[in-house]
Amino acid sequence: MITKVESRILIPTLVALLFQIAFCTPARGQIQLNCPTNQSLSTCSTGAMLTYLISATSSCPGCVTISCLPTNGSFLPIGTNVIACSASDACGAVTNCNFPVVVQLDTTPPLLLCATNRSVECGAAWAFDLPRAVDACDGTNVVIRVVSTVTNLGGCPVKFLATRTWQAIDSQSNSVFCSQTVSVVDTARPVFVCGRNQSVECGVPWNFTLPVAVDNCDGTNITIQIFSTITNFLCGRTYSATRLWRAIDACGSNTTCFQTITVVDTMPPVMTCVAIKTVECGAAWTFDRPSAYDLCDRTNVSVVIVGTVTNTVGFCGRNFSTTRTWRATDTCSTSNSVCSQTVTVVDTTPPMIYCPPTLVAISPGTNGIPVTFNPAVSDFCNGTNLAVVCQPASASVFPVGTSHVICHAIDPCNNTNQCTFEVIVLPPPQLNVALVQTINTASLTWPDLYNNYLPQSTATVDDPNGWQFLTNKPMIIGGQAKVELPSSNGPAFFRLKRLP
Repeated sequence: MITKVESRILIPTLVALLFQIAFCTPARGQIQLNCPTNQSLSTCSTGAMLTYLISATSSCPGCVTISCLPTNGSFLPIGTNVIACSASDACGAVTNCNFPVVVQLDTTPPLLLCATNRSVECGAAWAFDLPRAVDACDGTNVVIRVVSTVTNLGGCPVKFLATRTWQAIDSQSNSVFCSQTVSVVDTARPVFVCGRNQSVECGVPWNFTLPVAVDNCDGTNITIQIFSTITNFLCGRTYSATRLWRAIDACGSNTTCFQTITVVDTMPPVMTCVAIKTVECGAAWTFDRPSAYDLCDRTNVSVVIVGTVTNTVGFCGRNFSTTRTWRATDTCSTSNSVCSQTVTVVDTTPPMIYCPPTLVAISPGTNGIPVTFNPAVSDFCNGTNLAVVCQPASASVFPVGTSHVICHAIDPCNNTNQCTFEVIVLPPPQLNVALVQTINTASLTWPDLYNNYLPQSTATVDDPNGWQFLTNKPMIIGGQAKVELPSSNGPAFFRLKRLP
């Protein structure tokens, strides 16, 4: 029967527990004592607690007893300590073994913990994370120093790698290393700001506002591209234009922004009417069409008549004033522009009056004769609707002799004109007939003033029915009327008779 005895060695800094287990068996034989190999203990003070594991076997029945000096759990001083162990069985067999235990002052390095590797965005402020160190003997009273910092340039998106290595050293110069790597990356898009949307008046020059781009990594070294420009037409020549830009940094990260410009037409057209004008009554005239111009539509403006007002109050005759108002409307129905023109029709032209030529009348007696006349009149404005005043008036009795007549034509606006003529009243005709007789003919002459008289002849003066008009027609020679008659042997009487 084999007896086995074991003792377990625990962590040196813990309180040592000694386990001795004896199994007694009825066997005989040699004892096999198994000592530990050389051991080293670290201590933070003047020594260390000893714990170890030892076993023995024997072929002798009964229990095997193991004893060691220093005993398990003893305090060993700094230095090399020899542990002597002995084993005996019930049969009286004994065996020994020794093993050294070296106690050293703090040979364990500190525990140094670096932060995990991490990535930071390019342009952002960053720093390495300080590591933490703790030592079994010194606690946190450990020196931490930077051993090196190595930077390796990259590309995209990793711009560069920075690795920092630290060393932690305890009071016994035990040390340990650790590192942290920070990757500086460029994954953020540039900050891209477009100009604000705005409205501009049609016809006013404008342009898109150049956007501003900045990148945390590349600063202002950004590529700005026009991505698209979309135009939507509105009323008339107005429209909205939207431009989309794109900003791209060195690693290809991009962002977009847009600006919309709306071209509006809020300004009414500028309309100019012709100044007030005055025209003569009777003359042809029309209103002058106004001119209109729009900043957006230029001359493509609708001009319509709003109304025409005519005023005759306070005007003479056919005079009047008339005012026409127009409105200008552009293609966006902006129509706040109106203007007017006033035309005043006046009558400043005197009428026309035409007197007859000299009138000749023969008075039947010595008291004169009534003479009638009617001057012709006309007026550009009033036609023949004129007042005519003559002095002396028509149908007045004009005495024998020459009378001067003056006639005035007056229109409703008191414009006047005049003309004059003469009325000659001849006395009753005298038979101042010159009878010139030749061998074959005789002739009668009298003043041509009596041109409406013709000669008559008779053989008997006392016979009123014997008077007959001569068949020969008179000839006018040198202001005298002359009729030639054939000669006769009998008596003849002549007179001038007014034609009926």
